[in-house]
Amino acid sequence: MQSITLEGRIKRWDGAFTPPASETTETTVAVDGDRIVGVCSFGPRREPPDPSAGEVYSLHVAPGSIRAGLGRMLLDDALVRLAARGFTSAFLWVLRDNANARGFYEARGWSLTGEERADDRSGFPIAEVRYAIQQGPADG
Repeated sequence: MQSITLEGRIKRWDGAFTPPASETTETTVAVDGDRIVGVCSFGPRREPPDPSAGEVYSLHVAPGSIRAGLGRMLLDDALVRLAARGFTSAFLWVLRDNANARGFYEARGWSLTGEERADDRSGFPIAEVRYAIQQGPADG
């Protein structure tokens, strides 16, 4: 079975981290020394576009760093940055069968929207479900 991993994403970036080519996408990384151990990319909601909604495009933590709080910190930072840009809600897609990831998002207050899709950008269909969270604009 194929899977999407942090190592696979870094390899696809030719061994060096290069953020997606978009002025509206932000990408944050967690590092341990000179090693990337977590990545989170986010920006405006893509489909359907919504000026009040942001989207977490990806969140990956290296297997050896799971359950160390990095995913929570990356996700919380993304939500703060999205709120600072005026987004009052955020969405994300997660693998339908990834119970650990779904539990992680649900524990952080995210809720299923009821939307599903089969993403086949990797050459094979991957069943995903959409989650959403409401938030107020950033203070200050």
